[in-house]
Amino acid sequence: MRTAILAAWLVVGFTPSAGSRQDGTVAVYGQGVSVSCGAWTEDRATAIAGGSTRAANMSWTWVVGYVSGAGVWFDGRIAETDSDAIRAFVDKHCRENPLDRLVDASNALVRTLNPKDRLSCQ
Repeated sequence: MRTAILAAWLVVGFTPSAGSRQDGTVAVYGQGVSVSCGAWTEDRATAIAGGSTRAANMSWTWVVGYVSGAGVWFDGRIAETDSDAIRAFVDKHCRENPLDRLVDASNALVRTLNPKDRLSCQ
């Protein structure tokens, strides 16, 4: 239920009237804007090692909601994938680009899943 609410909230942020700017960028809110890829990698390693999963779960939920919202924004014109592939993509991106934000990794994934349409988020 929480994931559905979060996904619905993120979709509202993707609607043109809610966040689209004249320059074509879209306002993005939440965990993905404030969490670095370095923090994602560290939080995932902590969770895998049996430590706290809270931060990793919060970031994961944000990523899945963001990608789902992008699918709605692009009216379904996004390649289907699964959770393991999404996680692997973000893990790889964040390992290679620790100074990026989680939204940057998520945008890279969306561009990979939908190379024809472009979404520019800040």
